[in-house]
Amino acid sequence: MASTLSAPGGGPPSATLAILHVVSSLYRLSAGQTFADVFEIQGVLGTGSMGVVYRAQRLGAAEPLALKLMHPVLAADPKSVHRFEREARAGMSIHSRHVARVLEMGHDPISDQPWIAMELAQGSELTRFVEQNAPLSQAVAVTLLSQLFDALSAAHQAGVVHRDLKPDNIVVCSEGADQHPLLKVLDFGIAKSLTSATAMSTSPGQGTPLWTAPEQTRMDDVPSPTADVWALGLLTFYVLSGKIYWKHAHGQLSMVKLSMELVRDPIAAPTLRAEELGISYEFPPGFDDWFTHCVHRNPAERFVDATAAMGALMSMIDRRTRRRYRLWVPVYSDALSGGVAITHDVSDVGMLVLSRSAPQVGRRLSLRFALPPETGQPFEIAATVLRSSANDDDPQGLWPYKLALAFDVARTDLEPLLLRIHAESLD
Repeated sequence: MASTLSAPGGGPPSATLAILHVVSSLYRLSAGQTFADVFEIQGVLGTGSMGVVYRAQRLGAAEPLALKLMHPVLAADPKSVHRFEREARAGMSIHSRHVARVLEMGHDPISDQPWIAMELAQGSELTRFVEQNAPLSQAVAVTLLSQLFDALSAAHQAGVVHRDLKPDNIVVCSEGADQHPLLKVLDFGIAKSLTSATAMSTSPGQGTPLWTAPEQTRMDDVPSPTADVWALGLLTFYVLSGKIYWKHAHGQLSMVKLSMELVRDPIAAPTLRAEELGISYEFPPGFDDWFTHCVHRNPAERFVDATAAMGALMSMIDRRTRRRYRLWVPVYSDALSGGVAITHDVSDVGMLVLSRSAPQVGRRLSLRFALPPETGQPFEIAATVLRSSANDDDPQGLWPYKLALAFDVARTDLEPLLLRIHAESLD
């Protein structure tokens, strides 16, 4: 569950979860019912520690949404209501297309229940997406990670810490004719059931053990972006390798051994852990060090927030197996004011371009390469913005931004196109 930086999270004691589950089931709405005179209930999406989430539709509207209602027992507690409303306001303050948006909030006087209407992210949970598509191509993996880090960077900049990042709280949708993956972080985390806390379930106010930073188990823990950085490191390993990092989470599950590994055992380097798990994936150079600055039991040794972690990760991935070209060819995109020019440094991931504007990280672009008539027709390539920075090499300010872009095509498929326009190899 999300919480603000200024106040520690909380939630009902685990001993009351079964009671909440029973009571909420007695008040559960059925498909076809109308709530608060404006929402038609279509079904249950999930049940969490604070409430039930329904698939619903505002009367007269075309698009469905996710409607979260607070558990009736908790709705009688002013502190719980305050926390529920605080989380809604926090969600409204995050501006990223990769965060499921909070649309509105209110209170139904008839049932005396607070409610939150959220964007309905329709797609596959990250767990299912990875299982069905592993191993992910580098282009897809980089796209998902750039969108995930963009979502958390926006949250941290808004003063919000998620504190329960896990694959089940991340949905991979699709957009466009090419069904390109579009990631959404469910800011309020929809739990599947109110079960007792295990390695795979959520403990209210603490998060999910497999993905939760150690300090979150302490009663005096104050939310910090570094808690999300821990989870981001583990999620990056998961997206790249297709496997959960923790060794004892595989095979016959031993809660005792897993608990020891989570709390006390040395944290192995990702390259070593990949060998132990039989993973053949080759991490980019420097990944072990980057991972250590995310998954470190001392929060002070981690990256300070998602923005810092993302910058280091994308820079490292962008340097991997680079083959450099210099193209003196204009490139145009409707999403970029004034277009792009003088592209260069084409790598396995993508390229660095100069731009007059800086679109948001994770933004999808369609780039049109303009070719001289004698070399052939213009061609288009879809790409995703990995990062943006100031172009300090242009004192006149003609091209004030540098953008790192990830192509949808592999470098081997791109090279013939580059040769058509007589690109100059710098290697």
